[in-house]
Amino acid sequence: MISIIIPSFNEEKYLGKLLDSIKSSKFKDFEIIVSDNNSKDNTKKIAKKYGCVVTKGGKPGVGRNNGAKLAKHDLLFIDSDVIIKDPLLLENFLKRARKYDLATCKILPLSNNFFHRGYYIVKNYTNKYLWIKRKHVSGQFLFIKKNLFKKLKGYDETLYLAEEHDLATRAYLENAKIGFFMDLKVYNSVRRINKEGFLKQTFKTLYSELYRFLFGKIKKKIIKYEFGRY
Repeated sequence: MISIIIPSFNEEKYLGKLLDSIKSSKFKDFEIIVSDNNSKDNTKKIAKKYGCVVTKGGKPGVGRNNGAKLAKHDLLFIDSDVIIKDPLLLENFLKRARKYDLATCKILPLSNNFFHRGYYIVKNYTNKYLWIKRKHVSGQFLFIKKNLFKKLKGYDETLYLAEEHDLATRAYLENAKIGFFMDLKVYNSVRRINKEGFLKQTFKTLYSELYRFLFGKIKKKIIKYEFGRY
């Protein structure tokens, strides 16, 4: 069994697609917990329609932590705007992920646009290979063993950005075994890039990474970041 935790805020356009893709997977031994940040649309109705447990959310770190408190099994955090295309993906991912303490896979864009694909290629290879002072992971699709998550006291809710990288860094410092499977992939909406623009979104990403490298945890508003506004 696995506990799938999905943070949400006004995700009626995306949540149903993710839940359909999960339900279509060959792997069926899961519970789904949606941590909702008081959505004003039909997000909670959709979650309940699919039989999900719905709990109080907040910013992504808060929502993930609240979902984890209800979880009965090891944890798989998935963002609301992700889709699993391969029905065997969950089964194959979890079979390998359980050999690790924390694991993720490649994230690809739901787009064939050259710039979109280039952005995600750089993001994936940066997360897997280019870390010097801070460990990186793909937070959109992240497995972590429940006992390790408890030991780390979950996501740091004081952070403004990069809470998933901070979690991975703290896990690494505890000698956790971390896996990044580049041959397995899920797909992520490019709504943020479309709204922000490719150059602006790329600048925000690079700037936040530079800040983390120079100063560490991002606890203040260094760039404008919105949750559930896309």
